[in-house]
Amino acid sequence: MFMVSVFLLLEIVSGRSNTNKRLPVEERYLLETAWKLYEKRQLVQLVDTALEGDFNVDEACRYLKIGLLCTQDMPKSRPAMSTVLKLLTGEMDLPKKKISKPAILSELMAVNSNTTSPGWGNQDKSSSTNRSTTYATMTFTSIYD
Repeated sequence: MFMVSVFLLLEIVSGRSNTNKRLPVEERYLLETAWKLYEKRQLVQLVDTALEGDFNVDEACRYLKIGLLCTQDMPKSRPAMSTVLKLLTGEMDLPKKKISKPAILSELMAVNSNTTSPGWGNQDKSSSTNRSTTYATMTFTSIYD
């Protein structure tokens, strides 16, 4: 449930769905796009273009960073829901520490590197390449205040 809420936050601010297979491979996954823009310090580019620039840049980037904080690789690095609520309402400032790469992102990037573009099924069938499929998993821990 918590992860769904995080993706919903990213979807609301960006105005796009979590996954869009009509986009180029490198832009299909919202979390991957958000991470790449965060690393480039261009997170504001993810904000919904329908707003036509009529939004508070700091507030929009704050919400996107909160979404990224909640997807960090190490579960202990992710904030508790009570902390997330305080961050969203502005009762608490964002932590000064650098946000780490989202947990599920490695798996998404592996999928992207195995998918080329429109000709997905046009692989050379004469090559005897063994492929394995991995699935991302998330562990959720309840924390009671």
